[in-house]
Amino acid sequence: KLIFDEILYIESLKDYIKIHLTNESQTIKFSISAFEKELDQRFVRIHRSYIVNQNKITAFTKNDVEIGDIEIPIGDNYKENLNKL
Repeated sequence: KLIFDEILYIESLKDYIKIHLTNESQTIKFSISAFEKELDQRFVRIHRSYIVNQNKITAFTKNDVEIGDIEIPIGDNYKENLNKL
């Protein structure tokens, strides 16, 4: 059971995803595309391998998003969508 408010970001690991939570991380067998469909609008795909919780973003540049001390790259195909937000 996952509480969406605790999710910082989700990372794709081929056939698995690693869900980074506030205090821990969990790895489950699920594709990132399928998991993305289960999420609500506070989550945004910023890279083919990353989905972030918009509410947890602390800073961003044109090339990456920061959640605390963690830098997550923004994929070229996702920059336009992110700029709309």
